[in-house]
Amino acid sequence: MTTYRTPAEQKAAEVYADALAALRTARVPADAQDTGGGSMVLYCPLEGARYLMISDVGDPLASRRSAQEGWGVGLYLVDGEPDDPVSYRCTYDTSVDGLMEVVQDSLMKRPDQW
Repeated sequence: MTTYRTPAEQKAAEVYADALAALRTARVPADAQDTGGGSMVLYCPLEGARYLMISDVGDPLASRRSAQEGWGVGLYLVDGEPDDPVSYRCTYDTSVDGLMEVVQDSLMKRPDQW
């Protein structure tokens, strides 16, 4: 994904480069995004008017991986409420493998399970 990045988004993309690479390898487009006030997430636009927002557990992404507590993955509808995910999964496993398990679980949900 090639987009303009703010300096804060560029830093987050560098800090979470391994997670972004794993997501892209799994064919999940992803990039760092500032949601406002310096709060960073990994944003993943999906087919079917959906997107994932990936953060730390209950918080924006930590500015240092050593401060990360886990992964939180929210599945949102483009025309839905931005503060109300249709699905939210989290793990305290800070590894990329932990992230990919939670992402896979989020993407496996059928619309009638939202």
